[in-house]
Amino acid sequence: MITLPELLSLIDINVISTNLLQGAIAAAVFLLISIVGFILAKLMGWLWKQASDKMKLEIFLKNHGLHDALLGWTLTGVIKFLLEIWIFFIFLGIAADIAEFGFLTIMISGIVAYLPGLVEGIAIIVVALMFGDYITNQIKDSKTPFAKPIGLILEIAIAYIGVVMALPLVLPGANINLLENTFMTAINALFFTVAIALGLGGAIAIGLGSKDIVKDIVKKKQKEIEKII
Repeated sequence: MITLPELLSLIDINVISTNLLQGAIAAAVFLLISIVGFILAKLMGWLWKQASDKMKLEIFLKNHGLHDALLGWTLTGVIKFLLEIWIFFIFLGIAADIAEFGFLTIMISGIVAYLPGLVEGIAIIVVALMFGDYITNQIKDSKTPFAKPIGLILEIAIAYIGVVMALPLVLPGANINLLENTFMTAINALFFTVAIALGLGGAIAIGLGSKDIVKDIVKKKQKEIEKII
């Protein structure tokens, strides 16, 4: 049986102390750089917000009816969020590398490598939502028959296309075949429905128009008809 003095003699106190000290220093460095990165990310986000206000970006979008296109988000807010996330994770990767946290470095490097695709995907969705909203507003402002439902259908279709295009970037490896097939089925059904509606509408219009024409002819020829009768 090993006694306590013998056990202590097997343990190198200096090595343990050194490792603990190195670990504490690495953790402190990681925490310090992470805090600096967080502060800089927030600072850059704030600077962007100030620049956006000076450019009157949101006012410009509101004047063109696009302020409500992003489902409660603002374009300034979306860009601010992505900018802050990107800067913070870059500093987080630097901190993990300097602190020699191997696993954390690999994980954060993967996240940083993923961010450009995420930004591109979100940009596609934002453009699709704003373009769809703009088209919808133009149709609603026109005197086109059934303007509201047509505008709504187009807005949903454009947003759906944006999501299908962005999904492989936001979720790498995602299978979009089902979404594409569903979209094509919906488009075919939509065109079929519109064709039927236009056909029925045209037939009804022609029928009503013919009825009015016949009525006018009968009214004009009423005396001649009465003589024949």
